[in-house]
Amino acid sequence: MNTSKELYDRLVGIFKSSNANQIIFLKNKLKDIKKGKNEDIQSYFMRITDIKNNLLSIGEAIANRELTLMTLGGLPRE
Repeated sequence: MNTSKELYDRLVGIFKSSNANQIIFLKNKLKDIKKGKNEDIQSYFMRITDIKNNLLSIGEAIANRELTLMTLGGLPRE
């Protein structure tokens, strides 16, 4: 984790009251993920992997195709 906000977001995701809320929260977070301007690609991929693993830990798998599209969508367009 790079920032206290990331830690907070992860803790909020872990302690949501129901799996449905957790799934919605994490999928939205994944859908909205963007690579930071000064962030290296490894850190960006690690954030995505953390979200994916949190989804898996509550029994929600995400298709590789969907994950790939979200990952590419978060990269800056140049």
